Amino acid sequence: MDKQGRDDGRFKPSSFGKTGRLPVDAYEDERGMKHWSEGPKVYQRSDVSIKEEVCEQLTHSDYIDASELEVSVIDGIVTLEGFVNTRSAKWLAEDLIEDLPGVVDIQNHIKLSGTDNLTKGLY
Repeated sequence: MDKQGRDDGRFKPSSFGKTGRLPVDAYEDERGMKHWSEGPKVYQRSDVSIKEEVCEQLTHSDYIDASELEVSVIDGIVTLEGFVNTRSAKWLAEDLIEDLPGVVDIQNHIKLSGTDNLTKGLY
């Protein structure tokens, strides 16, 4: 603000909270979809970090029992293996992680647990 109390267009740390940083939700497109900003030129998220976030997403989902799933990550390619009860859970697992930062591709090798579940969970 200038001396007369008018907005002079300069950066004001107080408008972004204590840290003076833009909040993550400041990066929204015209449809309101949240996006991560671009990182430094050669930055690549570590496979360990990607795996941790994938596991957290699967664990906290109300629609997937992830107790029979295994996750591995190599060069940003996530491989899902194990068993779920429904086809919808199989595809939801993939949907939950496809937009996570650092995920390059997903290899979904999840199988249905039991032949009596082949028709459950269809859209």
